[in-house]
Amino acid sequence: MSDGMPRIETERPLATAAMHEMTQPGRHMMEFAFDLQKACLDEMTVAGDEAMERLRRDMEIGAEFVARMACAHSVQEIATAFRDCGGHRAEALRRDSEQMLRHGQRICERASKLWPDPVRS
Repeated sequence: MSDGMPRIETERPLATAAMHEMTQPGRHMMEFAFDLQKACLDEMTVAGDEAMERLRRDMEIGAEFVARMACAHSVQEIATAFRDCGGHRAEALRRDSEQMLRHGQRICERASKLWPDPVRS
């Protein structure tokens, strides 16, 4: 009876293991797609917040410049307004470039975490 009949007890774990191996790539791709989508949405939210902050800061600098120009009664006061507001704008540009650098680093770090580690796989 055991000559030509396969043993079900030994074949079931093998079939389960084979099914597990066949479904792993699909599961990894689905996890990757969800992680990628979450990372994209998070970065879009951060980029939108940063853009609104830059807009607010630029409007403050512009309002300060207009107010100083309205109050200026001499060429020296106008020059001082240009120098001060130009300095504020240069400082804002420096902060923007630092912020963009940090944003790029954050994107690279998140992207590197999305790729599977070949040692673990």
